[in-house]
Amino acid sequence: MIFKAPYLPYDRIRHLASEFLAKNNPDQTIPVPIEEIIEFKLNMDIIPFPRLKIDFNVDGFLANNMSAIYVDDYTMDNYENRYRFTLAHEIGHKFLHNEIFEELNIQSLEDWMNVINLDFEQYT
Repeated sequence: MIFKAPYLPYDRIRHLASEFLAKNNPDQTIPVPIEEIIEFKLNMDIIPFPRLKIDFNVDGFLANNMSAIYVDDYTMDNYENRYRFTLAHEIGHKFLHNEIFEELNIQSLEDWMNVINLDFEQYT
């Protein structure tokens, strides 16, 4: 799979993240209720994935149809902050790169690994 990821400037990412939070956490609750946002506002599933970190060296990934986030089960149970970060990070992929995910048609974890292991030079 050949892929060239578009570059998004930090200011653009910050703006989109602020819009997302204004819409999904208008009370500015801290910590951000990311699980509730994912499950109840975005109607997505959070699915524990045994040995994801050990076998694939990733904490989580977004399902190819954008309906679920898979998270390493050990991280989910033992590292709350990392788990919450992973959920937010994967939601970032959904909202920042939705059209790219549709084009990529990722069908396997191997496809996903090929995408996330891009060299910096492959970003435009």
